[in-house]
Amino acid sequence: MKIKINLFAFFLLTMLSYSPVKAQTEELKIGNYTLKNMLNADKTYGFEIYIENQKKPLLQQKIKPYSTAKAGFIERQNAVVAAMWYINELKEGRNDIKKLTLVKAKQLGITQNDLNQ
Repeated sequence: MKIKINLFAFFLLTMLSYSPVKAQTEELKIGNYTLKNMLNADKTYGFEIYIENQKKPLLQQKIKPYSTAKAGFIERQNAVVAAMWYINELKEGRNDIKKLTLVKAKQLGITQNDLNQ
């Protein structure tokens, strides 16, 4: 378990340190999964997760999953944190992935800007 958590932390830190200049969509390959971090039309962030060799996203999240507001993440790194949680759930073999809750978002360290509903 400790190795899995450390691997998750490594990928998370790698993504947080990566910041291309004004990219509309960013892509990161993580094992058999591809994370696409997107800038929405309203200047908030969302993401898509693809499994290897699939054209249709396995998961598309344009809005914060734990919020009643219909808006994406204000900060890009918070969208990445949420996406990495979903990828970790998939890698653990959880096919019935639950929605990311506000409590779990706080535990993951999503910043206050994106915790406000």
